Amino acid sequence: MSPSHSSILWNPWPKFFPFRAYRYNPAKAEPARVLTQPYDKITAEMQQRYAELSPYNLITVEKGLAHPGDSPADDVYTRAANALEQWIAENVLVKDSQPSFYAYFQAFEVPSSQERRLRQGLIALGKIEDYSAGIVFRHEQTLAGPKADRLELLRHTRAHTASSLCSMTTRFAAWTRSSSKQQKAPPETDFRDEYGVTHSLWRISDPQAIAKIQTELAAKKLVIADGHHRYETALAYRNECRAQSGSSEPNAPWERVMMTLVNARSDGLVILPTHRVVSGLPHFDAAALQSKLAPYFQTRSTKLPADSAQWALLPAPRSSPQATPAARSEPMPEAIISSCSHSRHRPISRRRCPTSRPSNANSTWSCSTNLSSRWDSASPQKPSARKPTFATNAKPPRPSKWSSRAARRSRFC
Repeated sequence: MSPSHSSILWNPWPKFFPFRAYRYNPAKAEPARVLTQPYDKITAEMQQRYAELSPYNLITVEKGLAHPGDSPADDVYTRAANALEQWIAENVLVKDSQPSFYAYFQAFEVPSSQERRLRQGLIALGKIEDYSAGIVFRHEQTLAGPKADRLELLRHTRAHTASSLCSMTTRFAAWTRSSSKQQKAPPETDFRDEYGVTHSLWRISDPQAIAKIQTELAAKKLVIADGHHRYETALAYRNECRAQSGSSEPNAPWERVMMTLVNARSDGLVILPTHRVVSGLPHFDAAALQSKLAPYFQTRSTKLPADSAQWALLPAPRSSPQATPAARSEPMPEAIISSCSHSRHRPISRRRCPTSRPSNANSTWSCSTNLSSRWDSASPQKPSARKPTFATNAKPPRPSKWSSRAARRSRFC
């Protein structure tokens, strides 16, 4: 029996680990000037605006600006890697002193209402699992283009600047108790972004509290609520590193990925409708459609705007109270030190594959605790240029009833 089969048979549960995260040094970087939206939400205008806010803005890493003279030796990926190295050397990014879990709270207003909600998450490292193991469940298919882009970035930076948002059916009792204790102290990070979301982050470093949380999270299944591309990129990177190293060492840094865990039954998860406009359908009868929908849905007619382009416009973000007067005319960047698809602020985790790009000629990055330690390398190599292989074509396993319900809670504000 292969090791992977043995793991599935005898320990079919997710594993979570604390880690030492790199976070922005508040003495050198104001959160509102260096944090961005997730890469897949960033428009060309936002990209340019972020780049102008600060030389340390995460946009350089998350989704850097392309230059006319870009080449394999100098492109968005090499510049992202170089920026991380420089920021660490200058103490702009500082590694936490102890392995930690991170309690992450988001206070937000439900769109189209004045109702305030609080979403509570726990940021941790999770063991990367194949979908076929029946431990991590997905609910959507992914695209090869975004994954190839994220994989090339991961090869160069050896850093996860984004996490996958995963839901679990647990009450998080041990974590809630730890978070309550942490909240008596000021948060490590606390600010309000341009969309009115207040982000608060605490470290949980007590070994006993960490052990209790790990025990509580055992024997649970995970549903990826958001971040399928990020998870599958980490999965592809893991497989690539296994092939290059010739082993599947369970404690290797590429065997883990950063996740934000939330309770699937929490009031902080709000299901929003996904609106789609479909046109050009032959023989379409709107009245007949409404008639057939009536027994199952509430329907209403809406007068469409004269300019159809207005359908795609988002509500204008509110000015950040922490923005400087000169910057208030433009939305300030949202909280992320690692982009998961909604408003967020998270740590950066670093890991290294045997042939990933080294930081200099004599050293490479390790990540046994998920953040950087170094070991000597006599012959550093460039990142692999071959086309990545993503094992995503197989039909995902059928989840249990609870995970199907949790998967439907997949669109949050």
